[in-house]
Amino acid sequence: MEVPRDMICPLSREIMIDPVCTASGHNYEREWIQGWFDTGHSTNPLTGEVLTNTTLTPSIAFRNAIRDFLDSNAVLANEMKGLQKKLRQAQSMVQSNPGTRVVDIRFLDKTTWCIMKKPVRAADGNVYDQAPLEMHFRNCRAAGGQITSPISGAPMGEECEAETALGKEIASFLQNWGEASSPIPEAGLHGSVQDLSKMFSALDDLEDLMVDTLGSWSAPRLVVFGGESVGKSTLLQRLCLLPLFPTHRSRCTRMPMKVTIRRATVQCAPTLVVWDVSKKQPVGEPRSISLTKSEVEIRRQVEDIMLEHCSGQEVSMDFELHIKVTSTSLPPMNFIDLPGIISTSEQLTEQTSKLVIRQITNEGDSDIFLWVVQATVRPANWTASRLISENGLLDRTIGVITRCDRLEMHEVDDLRNWLDPSFAGDDRLQLQPHGFVGIASKVFPQKDNESFHSLMHRQAVAEVQSFNEIGMQDEISEDRASIKALMSKVSSVYAKHVITTWLPGTVNRLLAAWTLCCEELKALGLPRCSGALHGDALAQLMEAADEEATRRLKPLVGLAKQLFLTSSLQPLRAYLEKELETISKSELELVLSKTLLDDSCSDLCLNLPIKEVHEAWLEQAFALLAEDEGSFRLQRFPEFVKKLKSHLESNVPKLAKEAVAQDIKKYLKRVFDPTVSVDMSMVCGKFDECDDAKATIRFKVDRIVGTCLYLLSCKYEALTTEKALNHLVVEKAIAEVFARTWFQEQETCHESRKRVLSRMCNIAKAIRRLVQMRCESLSQSETTDADLGKVLVALWEPSVSSWQEVARQVHGDSPTDNTFVDIACKWLVSSMSSSNADAFEMHGKAGGGELAGVRSLTQKECFARALELDPSRFDSWVFFGNLGGGVISGCAFSTPECYSKALDCKPANEDARVLLQQTQKECFAWALELDKSRSISWVCFGYLGGGVISGRAYSTPECYSMALPHNPANHEAQAILNLVTYAPGSPGLAAAAAAAAQREHVNILMEQAAGTAKLALMIANEDARVLLQQSRAPELDPKRALELDPSRSDSWVSFGNLGGGVINGMPFSQLACYSNALEFRPGNELARLRLVQVAAASPAAAAAAAAAETTRKYYLNHLLQQAGQRR
Repeated sequence: MEVPRDMICPLSREIMIDPVCTASGHNYEREWIQGWFDTGHSTNPLTGEVLTNTTLTPSIAFRNAIRDFLDSNAVLANEMKGLQKKLRQAQSMVQSNPGTRVVDIRFLDKTTWCIMKKPVRAADGNVYDQAPLEMHFRNCRAAGGQITSPISGAPMGEECEAETALGKEIASFLQNWGEASSPIPEAGLHGSVQDLSKMFSALDDLEDLMVDTLGSWSAPRLVVFGGESVGKSTLLQRLCLLPLFPTHRSRCTRMPMKVTIRRATVQCAPTLVVWDVSKKQPVGEPRSISLTKSEVEIRRQVEDIMLEHCSGQEVSMDFELHIKVTSTSLPPMNFIDLPGIISTSEQLTEQTSKLVIRQITNEGDSDIFLWVVQATVRPANWTASRLISENGLLDRTIGVITRCDRLEMHEVDDLRNWLDPSFAGDDRLQLQPHGFVGIASKVFPQKDNESFHSLMHRQAVAEVQSFNEIGMQDEISEDRASIKALMSKVSSVYAKHVITTWLPGTVNRLLAAWTLCCEELKALGLPRCSGALHGDALAQLMEAADEEATRRLKPLVGLAKQLFLTSSLQPLRAYLEKELETISKSELELVLSKTLLDDSCSDLCLNLPIKEVHEAWLEQAFALLAEDEGSFRLQRFPEFVKKLKSHLESNVPKLAKEAVAQDIKKYLKRVFDPTVSVDMSMVCGKFDECDDAKATIRFKVDRIVGTCLYLLSCKYEALTTEKALNHLVVEKAIAEVFARTWFQEQETCHESRKRVLSRMCNIAKAIRRLVQMRCESLSQSETTDADLGKVLVALWEPSVSSWQEVARQVHGDSPTDNTFVDIACKWLVSSMSSSNADAFEMHGKAGGGELAGVRSLTQKECFARALELDPSRFDSWVFFGNLGGGVISGCAFSTPECYSKALDCKPANEDARVLLQQTQKECFAWALELDKSRSISWVCFGYLGGGVISGRAYSTPECYSMALPHNPANHEAQAILNLVTYAPGSPGLAAAAAAAAQREHVNILMEQAAGTAKLALMIANEDARVLLQQSRAPELDPKRALELDPSRSDSWVSFGNLGGGVINGMPFSQLACYSNALEFRPGNELARLRLVQVAAASPAAAAAAAAAETTRKYYLNHLLQQAGQRR
């Protein structure tokens, strides 16, 4: 298969997966061009021109074109994916188990020690992988120098010759690599940082996400310091498996070296640049170095810098060497090799100590410090110990005792003591919790055609043998001796940093990618059809197809009627009315009447305006089927569309023009025959012998036209009902295309869907593996799916990966239903379902805090996450509103909006209505209007004096009585009912409540009201105020009570006693107040008594009041209307 050239990355020489565009307009694979920029280049790698910026813009349209190409060439795409996976496995085997020759040495590029993809022979006679070799050429050109050999450094040309035969051997090797091959070991004897790579292996099948998540993550630093020539550089080479640190016998490290390892899907040669510390910028262009001679190159570079910038100095204080490495197997990490603290000169001691202190003060919380000392030097001479103590690094420092293989037998016991964490000598510096690790430092020469990995493996084997020879087997088994033991201690610190920093962000990035996949599946069309559905999945597909086809074709029913009306019925009616009118206006000679009538009938039938409508109807039908809108995406089923068209063609509107014309002609002949016609009459006028005998024709036009139109309609056949359309077209097409399980139409986007579903499986597996790592870090040895789900939702960050509705509606790949076949996908969907919203809501009600041992959430964050998962949780909306509202699923909600959302979930939610700032009484009245079985609402409504519910008035005792049948155990209602009924005093409830304020049930009510803020915050009634706030205060406020509830008889009496006044802008005299009290409660004897007393004391006022009775009624009715609106 010929891949279009524009889809091939000019740097990687492979088809692009994540293409991006640079400022020059060229497209590259993101990882390759990002690597070019990361090494310090700011030029176009193809032309060498300086770019205006190094911004990378995703080429979305181009990426979609590449995906479409791969989807349409599924065999090629699957083959590429399979080879890439096998290449990664084989490469991991090469680097994890270098002691065995699982891969022919000829297959490896000598500059990267990776399996070659496209081997070429260069001008220097060596064989290289084409892409890394071309990148080396670009680095040489960018540095302004001539092209040199990656291995020897000698000048050479750029001409290359493809090694076709070797390429076929490598391809054959990878094709045969499979389950029969040796398993990939998790860790080797050499104990390097490669052992940490399994933490990132979860993303091996998600290259773009690995680049994205690791690119923005700050990896921890491994800072190595100690005395002069104690084996620091040798130790670093063994840890990172890279020959980048100079190990010459003379003073090796003369300036700080920083090695940055970036995990990637491709491995290129390392790049080196000199960094000016004071100016914080590179010196010159970066240059690539070969792993076969990197140590020599680095030593030469150091010597050149020392001569140019540090004349006469032993150690450089102003410059650093920065080396960047991309690796397919090593984890992201930063190594810092510092010059040894020199004790032979006071000046050098000060300089080297300053370098160490500078790195320590720039350290982060995740940094790991390796303090390297020699076993042959007494602890009293360990010069770096003071720096560790003074800077508080004891808890993050691992002591490394080198050259243990040089000890005499009598010195081994001292070494054991130092490696024993329980031993405490007089001169020992305690390093807790990590302690010391002993390693051997014997260096072996590298053999011809031996990779550096193999050399390190051989050295690790010899190290174990040397420790066994001096009887330190226990120290090896207890991880206190060997390079592997050291790596175990480093791993614990590194893993903690990874799990607390990189893992949460990566999980959320994966969840966001999953949501994008759901959106992509939705864009492809739902439900899916693989061509092999059955059970519920097939039933749902057929139902969706029926609904979509019916929705699209439904307009055809009305169209058939409309076309028949406009093209046949209306023209025929107008034609007949006009012609009959013309005929009726003319006079006929009786002698010629038969002939004239026959001619008129023939002429009338000759030009009947009857037209077929099937062409216009069919054109519109096909246009409706051609649309590609909606969630179903009809066009992905061309055979289904074809069948629909076929059945539409079979059921087009039909009009038998000839038959219609014959029927109308036959009918009109009877009409124009006076002997039989009932719709035509002839009227003869007066005539004499001299005049011709004439007559006029009179038609019953409406009857004639109606009959002709009826005859026309009888010959018209069309799909004039939705039932007929569905039965004759849609159902038949579905039965022919989908119903047969042995033959179902497969959607045209099947390969695209498989690609998306495959990515979703990889994402789900990656998320599950990362969550398992998090559980393991919490010392959870056995975890269920439910446990993993709780940790997942605790890691979830809504602001990063909003869990949209589509994530819960997506269809999986099961042939029987819409779930997923993959276990990890099932777990993910289940974990992110609304069931976990309960945990968040309960955690929020408990005040928040640490959730599932993963992270601490505030109370507001708990309710926000609960609503992200399940927006129908009314309690969470109320609490979220109480806390000020915020953003849910990307939408901001204010406090009132939160309460309104709560009411959408549960209209009878009194708490939300209170917080929406309705009055107390209005809230509980509304709740009882919706649900009269709410016992607590009846109690609260009784607190507030009762009132009207559904047109009926309820007094306070009646409210409490209503509360009891719905909740017989409601002691509050029973206690207050007894209080109202039996407590002495007047005016009723207020005095009774005041008299019984010390009773236990009243105190409990007051405490509950204060604690829940249900009543005490917005008291609207004097009785409730007495019960809950002012049980010891004798004064009441009748005016405030009447403003809220004008139907309160006792309050009118109290207001009259105070002389009356204005309520809501309306004046009421004393007499009017007492009259109002009697109107609402005719048995109010106190009101009647006061009315008589005032009237007797002032007859004039009584007469005035009687004259103003109409005005009083008007004011009172107006008050009641206002109260009803509020209620």
